[in-house]
Amino acid sequence: MQFDQKSCSALFPDERHAGETALRSVQLIELRIMKIVDHLCGKHGIDYWLDGGTLLGAVRHKGFIPWDDDVDIVMPRRDFDRFIEMAKTELPSDLELEATTSSSDSDYSVPCRIRDRYSRIAQTPSAVHEGRGVFIDVFPADDFHASQPALTLERLAKFIYLVLIKIHVPPRGGRFRGIGLALHGFLQLFSPLLTAETPVKYWRAFARKCLIHGRFRESGKGNPGYGFDVRWTRIFRREDIYPTGRIVFEGAEFSAPRNPDGVLRVFYGNDYMTPHPPSKRPTMHFSSVILDTRADSPTAQTMSNNGQDA
Repeated sequence: MQFDQKSCSALFPDERHAGETALRSVQLIELRIMKIVDHLCGKHGIDYWLDGGTLLGAVRHKGFIPWDDDVDIVMPRRDFDRFIEMAKTELPSDLELEATTSSSDSDYSVPCRIRDRYSRIAQTPSAVHEGRGVFIDVFPADDFHASQPALTLERLAKFIYLVLIKIHVPPRGGRFRGIGLALHGFLQLFSPLLTAETPVKYWRAFARKCLIHGRFRESGKGNPGYGFDVRWTRIFRREDIYPTGRIVFEGAEFSAPRNPDGVLRVFYGNDYMTPHPPSKRPTMHFSSVILDTRADSPTAQTMSNNGQDA
């Protein structure tokens, strides 16, 4: 049953216009999505945890990293599959599920996103987001062997999937767009089969049958890492993730790994509590955004990663 919009608005009010900058308004949109996802996960007993820069923000800043414009969460594969099915019918009407299982134009590197329907990303290095709403990323986690040669074979499987993604979906933005399009055209000319969607679908079906849902994956004995349908390769110690706990983020509580320190060291090294200088901060996911398409005259606002609108 869909989350009643009136009840959702009462529990999780839309505060996008309270932001002092465009970046802060984007963060407030994302925070509301996080709260709704957390509520639905709690309702259905779905496990998840904050990931990457979102977890770092919770530990170091008790909220968003001041210059960060995205949110990442991870779910164990079984919970991820349940979440996808639940979200199809229970998300409130102002949120949209975007998943590789339900949208042919989804980003194959990120199997699931939850987007706000009333915002629009106006300018971004990646055309995956252009013209679509502000979002949070949701990644599945699969279990990996701790020993060789099984771990090497699992990493090889992830590499093959990444190659198929690059062939099927040429870069639509960024510094290497021209090179990527040229490579895609070359492969299309000499190997038409590889540019069809079929190889990606075949590989995903193979991965789900033989890798994702194999006997070992369901034993609960492996080390969790980004799933076989995710391009990133980090793997974490099981005891650092489970059982998950709670952590404060922007004044609310969300699920987090059992040992955030161990997870953050895998991501950022031992000095993760020291912020990068401005010159080394990551590039933002988008540079201008329409915060509310419902406004009488919606206009795009420019964002910058120093927390001040340009």
